[in-house]
Amino acid sequence: MSESNKSLHLENSIQLTNSKDNNLIISIFDIPYAPSMGIDACFYINAVIDPEIYKYKTNANPIFLKEWTTGFDPEHMVAIFPENHIGVTATSKDKIFYLVNKFAWRHFHTTQKIISRCVESNSLKSLRSTTYSDIEDAVVYWVYLHEYHHQEQGNLRIPEYLSLKSSKVLAGLEELRVDIGSMLLCLKQGKKFKRNNFYLFEFILSERLLRYGVDGVKLNKNNVLVPSYDALSSYMFYNLLIERNGISIINNQISIEENIVEILEEIYNEINTVELQAKNSIDNMAKSILTDYTSQCLSIDNALKYTSHPFYDLMREQVAYQI
Repeated sequence: MSESNKSLHLENSIQLTNSKDNNLIISIFDIPYAPSMGIDACFYINAVIDPEIYKYKTNANPIFLKEWTTGFDPEHMVAIFPENHIGVTATSKDKIFYLVNKFAWRHFHTTQKIISRCVESNSLKSLRSTTYSDIEDAVVYWVYLHEYHHQEQGNLRIPEYLSLKSSKVLAGLEELRVDIGSMLLCLKQGKKFKRNNFYLFEFILSERLLRYGVDGVKLNKNNVLVPSYDALSSYMFYNLLIERNGISIINNQISIEENIVEILEEIYNEINTVELQAKNSIDNMAKSILTDYTSQCLSIDNALKYTSHPFYDLMREQVAYQI
């Protein structure tokens, strides 16, 4: 294929992807966390969106995969962002596809196991009798509100400040910020949601605090566990909650304390304050301000040397998670 024809193909693929009447995604992909993606395609159906959350503007598009090529198979292949299409100049209006069935599968097979074995029985009670349909519904709310907080909330929003937050540890802080924001929104503004807002709160809490810290690691060439930015986000979250008594550990199980909402509000406000300080800083101090904060959250001097949080190592053993 000539370069001109290749360019035309790529531009056509992104137009096809963004079409309102289309249920096909086909492109040449480059996705860092899904290296198996190349020339791949899928057919999908759009998830049903609760009208109550449409007011939280975003370009997130939760979908259910129906047929797909093998590039979509890996467990961590859960989203397609505009910048994942090779040779295409992404815009803020392009769709972000979240693959609902992939997220739901991970919660059902990993998070639920963590909850049953590593969480005290009086915590996360609304999740213990959940159905697969409940999980899929919760994922739709989660990814939609997650992207809303990236794009519309905070002092250093994405994609405008994406380059500032491109390091692993700062990406982890961003993920923590938007998920805490989503949890609090569900509690404070979600009473009219079709799904129970407290269930949605606990669902997002379980994913951000538990699963990512357990399954968001891989072994490097030296056989050392290396955390993803999502895992670092869980580690920061755990440390912040422990030191403020939002959670406690009882017989190697996490207990969610009654003051959890108050603590989440405190952490959320603190992160937003740090971001505002970074935004108002002079010269090139913004990244340093954010990195200093994440170092405090991780209780380390250098996040690049971070391997895995001891408690998540223990949880992996308890659930027999295979890396």
